[in-house]
Amino acid sequence: MPSLYRLGIGLLACAGSVLGEIGAPTAKTKNGTYYGTPVGDLRFRDPQSLNTSWSGERNATEMGYMCYGYGPTQQVLGEYVSEDCLTLNIFRSNNGTSTSKLLPVVVYIHGGLFKHGSGRDPRYNMTSLLQVAVQNDQQFIGVTLNYRLSYWGFLYGQEVAEEGVANLGLKDQRLALQWVSENIKAFGGDPEKITIWGQEAGVYSVGLQLLACGGRDDGLFRGAVAQSGSPTLMWPSVTAKEWQPLYNKL
Repeated sequence: MPSLYRLGIGLLACAGSVLGEIGAPTAKTKNGTYYGTPVGDLRFRDPQSLNTSWSGERNATEMGYMCYGYGPTQQVLGEYVSEDCLTLNIFRSNNGTSTSKLLPVVVYIHGGLFKHGSGRDPRYNMTSLLQVAVQNDQQFIGVTLNYRLSYWGFLYGQEVAEEGVANLGLKDQRLALQWVSENIKAFGGDPEKITIWGQEAGVYSVGLQLLACGGRDDGLFRGAVAQSGSPTLMWPSVTAKEWQPLYNKL
């Protein structure tokens, strides 16, 4: 079953809530009772593939939400932020000609210090690159993606390490690449010609994907473009014990 890169998480429940008769968490205040929506059990957990299918067609004409984070991108596009953010965007040119040849694929991983940014950022729109590609008879398919940011994607401490749920943002990227590998052919892309590309935190992501699982080749990409960076992070690695005081304060 092909995976769908999407993490379903609802809104935060009210503080001090209990489950009411309608199955939702409730909070009784001085003026009345509120009910909220449970967040589910996937927050701070590994991303999951969709294990269900559907009939008919689903609308995919709009970009999904950005992940929560802290930075200018989230501030400017704040109304488009949600925890239900693990989606990707696929761009292909339509220049009036049809081709049976599968096209190479470029997957762009956005930057933002691992704490802000999004694949829906207008600066990463693939349209202009696709236009140039068509003009030079070098068509390709462009993909941008989201991954969990800041504490949602990179919380760390001894409890996190023991649960095996560190570096969730990088795992989100990995599952997105798996989805592309399994499904891009349906869009006219060649799963054997996928290149990952990134800038700033996206560069480090590219490097870390090269090193992931001890450098194991899962066949998810054949090339990598590191724009202004390397697998070596711009800050030193720290142990769970060193992070624990920050984890406790949070």
